[in-house]
Amino acid sequence: MAKQFLAILTVTALVWLVVSMSETSEYPCTVKVEYEGYDDVRYSLLQADTALLLQIQCSGYDALLRSLNNETPTLKVKMPGSGLHRSIAVASLSGVIQTQLGSGIVKYSSQKDSLRIVLAARSHRTFRPQLDDVKFTFAEQCGLYGEPVISPAEIVLYGPEDLLDKIPEVRAKKTQIDNISESSTIELELDPVWRSLGDVKASNTKINVYLPVENYVEREFRIPVQVEGADTNVRIRIYPENVTVRAWVPASDLARSPDLKVVVNYSDVLAENNSVRLRLVEYSSYLRPHSIEPNEVQCIVIK
Repeated sequence: MAKQFLAILTVTALVWLVVSMSETSEYPCTVKVEYEGYDDVRYSLLQADTALLLQIQCSGYDALLRSLNNETPTLKVKMPGSGLHRSIAVASLSGVIQTQLGSGIVKYSSQKDSLRIVLAARSHRTFRPQLDDVKFTFAEQCGLYGEPVISPAEIVLYGPEDLLDKIPEVRAKKTQIDNISESSTIELELDPVWRSLGDVKASNTKINVYLPVENYVEREFRIPVQVEGADTNVRIRIYPENVTVRAWVPASDLARSPDLKVVVNYSDVLAENNSVRLRLVEYSSYLRPHSIEPNEVQCIVIK
């Protein structure tokens, strides 16, 4: 009889436990609060409600599972608004709480009516990204046609002024791009020198560089030699009177007539006994001159 009684008592206790654990009851639950929805590059979080005590209604099973988890649950809250002082009603977080803390929550309540944060605008400085450590090489008979375009043209660093003062410039990481044969946009990573300083953040960590590229063709131009600074009372005879300027010309500009000016300086003519070196002082921006033949001329001054 005693064994039967113990068996019945055990079964009864188990049934009672199952029924009681299945029932919904109210349990306390403290959650950690983290905030999203604000620009953490431009603003720092000065003050915030970082914990929230809830009274949640759930089954005993869910409560037991929560108690077995040693980690404090985290609630990620997207904070609305655009000012430095922002708040959100706890009552409006029903969907967020049930999604993030588990579907077993039937209902919740809190004595806290709202969550609040206070932001502080970071100091900032603007830099033009430098490409000194980036080397571009072009395929044969190809070259840059115009100026590269950097986007964004400016990088803004945010942080304490004393840290920003330690950053003289922002540069792209050292790299080499070879065999460029056509116009293209190249993504470059910035050297993140600001990360080693602490609480400094950048508006961008990468830049895009657009390179306008053109095929170039070698051409020759016969140009008369001119004298700069000549005395108007004298005549100067130059041998030869015309020289050949060799230059690379973009294929799209072959039909254009370039502006070219080759000169000798009158003071050099007076100082030199024989040959005077030529100088190319003007040429159209789309040209890439590479030689003058001959590079010296004979000059005779006739008074």
